[in-house]
Amino acid sequence: MLDPAEVNTWAARNPTREPQSPRLRPRTSGFLDASSGTKKLKNKNTKESFAEVQEEVNIWLEQQEQFIKDVKQKFGVDEHRVKKMIVHSANFASTRAPSLTNAIRHYKSQEVNRGKRSFYFLAVKPEIQRLIDDDPELSNPHMLSKEHQKELLDNLADFCALKEQGPRSGNRAAAIDAQRNIQSIVAEIKNLYLRTGVCCIAMFARSHTDDTTTSFAGALDDTALKFFPEILKLDYMDVVGQFEMYACLEGRKADRADTLLSMRAECTSSILDGLRKILVNKNVKMNYVNYETTIVETHHVHLVGWPARIPFASPSKISTMDDIRLLRATLSDGKCRWEFLTAEEQKEHAQKLAEARAKGLEIGRKRKERSDKGKKKNLTQEGSRKTRKTSKGAKSKVPPQISPEHIESDEDNEQSSEDSEESD
Repeated sequence: MLDPAEVNTWAARNPTREPQSPRLRPRTSGFLDASSGTKKLKNKNTKESFAEVQEEVNIWLEQQEQFIKDVKQKFGVDEHRVKKMIVHSANFASTRAPSLTNAIRHYKSQEVNRGKRSFYFLAVKPEIQRLIDDDPELSNPHMLSKEHQKELLDNLADFCALKEQGPRSGNRAAAIDAQRNIQSIVAEIKNLYLRTGVCCIAMFARSHTDDTTTSFAGALDDTALKFFPEILKLDYMDVVGQFEMYACLEGRKADRADTLLSMRAECTSSILDGLRKILVNKNVKMNYVNYETTIVETHHVHLVGWPARIPFASPSKISTMDDIRLLRATLSDGKCRWEFLTAEEQKEHAQKLAEARAKGLEIGRKRKERSDKGKKKNLTQEGSRKTRKTSKGAKSKVPPQISPEHIESDEDNEQSSEDSEESD
C-alpha cells in the first residue's frame, strides 16, 4: 500500500508528466582522486601560460589601435564610431541553445550511468571527456550524420525541459523550490522598480491543500501593498487567502477525471485563444473546413505541430480518448502552436492553391447557394422589391388607429339634444 504522503504530492497528481529524480549527494571518495589531480595539473598549466596569452593579447590590441587610427585618417570618421563597429554586441543576450558538445557529453554520461544508483553516478567532466575521446564515433562530432546530431540535441533539449518543468518528486522538494524562486522573483521586482520605475505586486499561493508551500504576496516595498487597504478596502493577506482558496478549488477541478467532452472543449478553446492572440483580434473565428483559405490564405498564419496520426479537423470530430489526450498534450506543451508564415511560405501556399484551382479541385467547402439564384426578382415601379405576402394562418398586423379630426364635447351633445326637443 502506498504511503499517503507519497500519493499527495505534485508529481503524484500529475501522472502524465515525468517527474525529476531526487537530488542525492554523490560519494566523493574513490573515483574523484584522479579528477582532482587532473584539475591541479590544469590549473598549473593555466597559470604558466597566462602570461604568454596576455602578451599575445596586448600585441593584438596594439594592432587594433593602429588599424582604428588608419581608418579614421583615411575616411575621416569618428574614432569612437569605428570602435563601436568593431566590438559591436547586443545588450540583451538570448537564451543559449543546446550545443553539440554538451549534447555528446550528456549522451555519454547517460550511457555510462545507465543502471547505476545516483550515489555512484560518474558526473566529472574530465572523466566523461576522456571516455568521449576514446570513442571513435563521438570524438569527431562533425563526422556524425545530421540525423544523429539532431537526435543528440533533441535528447539534451528534452532533459533540459525536464529539469525546468518536471514536477518535484516530493512536497518538501516542491516547497524548497517554490521558496527559492519566490525570493528570486521578489528581488527582481524590487530591482525592476529601481531600474525602470515599474511597480508590481505578485501573489503566490498553493494549488492543493496537501501542499506545504506558504502563500505570500511580494511587492517592491510596503507602500505598494497599501493598494489593497486604501483602494480595495481589504487587507492584502485576506486577498492572498481568497486567491489561495480559489487556486485550491481550481486544483480540485483539475483532479477530476477527464471526459471526452471536456477535453474536446479544452482543445477547441486553446486553438481559438491562440489564433486570437497571434492575430490580436478577439472577434476572429476558427474555420476548420475552409482552413486553407479562410485562415492560412487570409491571415497568413498556420497551426504547426498537429499530431501526424490525427486527421486535421475540429476537436469535436475526434472520437477516441487517446487522440484527444495527445492533441491536448501537444497544445499544452507548446508543440502544437500558431505561427506566422514567412514570405517564402506564403508564396508556396498561394502557388499550391492556384494549382489546385486550375485542376478543378475543390478546396474546402463552398457555401450553399441561394434558392432564388438566377431568377428574376419582382420589383415595384419605384425599383424596390415587393414585400412578401403573409402566409395562410399568420396573424395580419392591425392597422394603426387614426384619431378623428373633430371630437364632440359634452356641451355639444347637450345643445344637440335641446335642438331635437324644440323641433318636436
